[in-house]
This record gives sequence, C-alpha cells and structure tokens, in this order.
Amino acid sequence: MFANLQGIPTLFLRPRAIARAYTPGNLRPDLIAGLTVAIISLPQAIAYALVAGLPPQMGLYAAIVIPIVAALWGSSNQVQSSPTTAISLLVLSSLSTALTPNTSRFILAAGLLAVLAGLVQLIMGLARLGILVNFVSDAVIVGFDTTLAYPRVCRAAYWISKGKPFIATHPDRVCPTDQPTVLVDCAAMCAMLASATGRQPDAVLGKPSARMLDGVRKRHGVAPNEIAVVGDRLYTDMAMARAGGVLGILVLSGETTAEQVKHAMEKPDLVVADVGEIARMLPNRRTEAASC
Repeated sequence: MFANLQGIPTLFLRPRAIARAYTPGNLRPDLIAGLTVAIISLPQAIAYALVAGLPPQMGLYAAIVIPIVAALWGSSNQVQSSPTTAISLLVLSSLSTALTPNTSRFILAAGLLAVLAGLVQLIMGLARLGILVNFVSDAVIVGFDTTLAYPRVCRAAYWISKGKPFIATHPDRVCPTDQPTVLVDCAAMCAMLASATGRQPDAVLGKPSARMLDGVRKRHGVAPNEIAVVGDRLYTDMAMARAGGVLGILVLSGETTAEQVKHAMEKPDLVVADVGEIARMLPNRRTEAASC
C-alpha cells in the first residue's frame, strides 16, 4: 500500500498531461458529448438534491463540480460522475433523525458528511484501495422497480443478511393500473426480502412518515391547517395526513374503493371520486370565503 503512495505527485500532475495530449480534433465531439450528458445529469442532480432533503442548487453544484474533478483526476475518461439515488437517500436517512431537511443546520451537516466521506474516499483512492468497493454495498434501497430481476433480488437479500442498511422508499403494496395485471410495488418487494432474511426495513422514507410534511411546512412557511394531502391509499396517504395533522383527501380513482372506506377504522377527512372533483369544489370554496 505504501508503495502506491509514491505515485501521488504524478497524480496531481495529471491535468497537465491531459492538456498536452489533447488534440483540437476532439473538441467538437467532446462538446457534443458534454452537452448531451448535461441535459440529462443537471435535472437528475436537482432531483437527487431534493431526495436528500437539500435545496435544488446543491444538485447543480454537484452536477458541475464532480464531473470537472473526475475528468481531471479520475481514473476513467469515459465514465460520467454524478450523485446517485442511493447516496441521496442515505444522506436523508442519516441526518433526518436528528435534523429537519432543508434547514440551515441540515445543509451544514450534509456538507460536513460529504467532506468526511470525501476524505475517506480520497485516502482510499491514493492508496489504490478502490478495489475494496467491489466487495462492499452502501445500503439496500428498495423502491418501485419494473425491471427487477432474480439475481438482483438474491444479491439484495445477501447484503441485508450481512447487516447492511435496509431502506424502503415507500410502503405501497401495489401500484394502480388500468391494465389486466397487478403491479407489485415496494412493500410487496420488501415483504419478499424480509421473508428471506428475517429483517424488516430499517427505515421507510416516504409515506406514511410525516417528515416530508415537516419539510413542506418549513420551506413554504405554512401551518398544518393550510396543507392538504391528496392520495388514493388509506394506509399511506391518509395515514401521513393524520400523522402530520393536515387535511386528508382520498380519491377513489386509485387503489382504495368506497367499500374499503366504509369499513375503515379511521376515515379520511374528505372522500372524492377523483382529482377533478377537487378542482370543481375549489371555485365554490372561494365564493363562500368571499361572501363571508
């Protein structure tokens, strides 16, 4: 390992070597490639920042700075470097237990976490220990995946059995569809993995957790009585509305039926046929408010 450290001075001179070897003929294709990747990675990075509970401009910084550093000092001239879903969810799950997302303290903690993780990765990179990453999984994150394959399920179960963080994006059992099929959703996939490993998810980041509502309140400066959750599930959407103390509006155009609402122990605040009915109600509410 110490022998590998002798190459550190050469590593920092890599940008000069790239500039000397660069030919003008590569400029046009490189510009086209850069613009193509930017069109995809910039909106993607903004979405990852929101997933992590950070302001969207943080995603822009990551999408710009990371590729520049990777291009000058990275080990590959072809691989595009950017934030990932797994890292974003890990940041949120690690910090949201103690801090509120999208606040100044949360942003500061996320920055410190990034510095610490970066230092560890830098040391491992300088010592040529990157091969160890091939044998380590950050976490197992389960979401709605229509391309799920058996080998991936087995690999996920293996890492869960080894004690890696087991995170679910939401607890929906099925996804609504008008096609003659059943779209198996995140909760059903988690149940399969839980049955195989004996472990339940360590965290469910989405509904019915009210943490998302806390972020909405702080970001927009609104009170709970000014927020409404509209959804088609009693056990996630309406449960989140109750947990956050906000208005819950159930639409019957998705998973839940009128019969299920009738027998539910906890009723939604409002039940409508579809989202269009809510839109038709809003002008009437404005008129009533004006007349008062």
